[in-house]
Amino acid sequence: MKKIFLSGLILFFAVSGYAQLPNASFETWRHYVSNGDSLVAPDSWFSADSLVSANKALAFGPTYQQMFQSTDKHSGTYAVELVSKTQGIVGVIPGILANAQLGLNFTALLSGDTAGAFTYSGGTPISTRYLSVRAYVKYLPKGSDQALILVQAMHGSDTIGQGALSIASTISTYTQQIVNIDYVNSETPDKILIAFLSSRNTHTAQDGTTLYVDDVSLSTVLGVPQVATENNTVTCYPNPGTGAFHISSTTTEKLHMLIYTASGQQIATKDFSGNDVLDLSNYPSGLYFYNITNTQGAAIQHGKLSLVK
Repeated sequence: MKKIFLSGLILFFAVSGYAQLPNASFETWRHYVSNGDSLVAPDSWFSADSLVSANKALAFGPTYQQMFQSTDKHSGTYAVELVSKTQGIVGVIPGILANAQLGLNFTALLSGDTAGAFTYSGGTPISTRYLSVRAYVKYLPKGSDQALILVQAMHGSDTIGQGALSIASTISTYTQQIVNIDYVNSETPDKILIAFLSSRNTHTAQDGTTLYVDDVSLSTVLGVPQVATENNTVTCYPNPGTGAFHISSTTTEKLHMLIYTASGQQIATKDFSGNDVLDLSNYPSGLYFYNITNTQGAAIQHGKLSLVK
């Protein structure tokens, strides 16, 4: 049975490296009215519905609710259902679930920068250096739409860690998704921001795309990603290799690579574009994993490297 948390109560407990966020299983909900629209949201979490409702005049048309209380859940009674919908002349806006209050940047929104169009204030206070965020999701995209999960670890007003995961294919049954957090220094964060978006880009978003979210948790352990698919943006060779792995990218975009062991220990990072070399000659033989993101923090590719000496 899921644990029920009162709104605003923050209760952490450690079990095998995991910690619980308030109302992380979305069992308690609040009903509220914004600009005449009757809306719902899980306690301690927020959506973009009130922003859209408050700015309905700018859409030059009716606005539509995008977050729903769903009984199609991973466990317990409820999950969150997020639906991308056309909001007047603004176009398709993703459904958003966040553990922070949302703000709206219309300039970024109209340019198609979905991640930059929404700002977040608040978040969940923490006192531990968590390495990943995990959630069970279902994803039913229209066309080539993609979902996005964003994570920011904050120390004061500074972002000291971040992670992102794009979901580009249908997930018809609840499956755990893991977003690893890449830290830029050794500080311990005092706050974490988490956001789920049913569409990644407003220019490619499709009306009716639906993302279900349930059972969100924090972990002090990095997730080990699955092996990359055949349609890779980046090729690493030779693999197996003896130390120097050549990196070849099909894009000129600047990319960021995080390398870690099978046990989840981060050992190296590398920024690159085009062709480069990853040197692991100082590390022992074994299996290593990598996670590649772009400059916006969105996941590009996962894979593994076999080091043999």
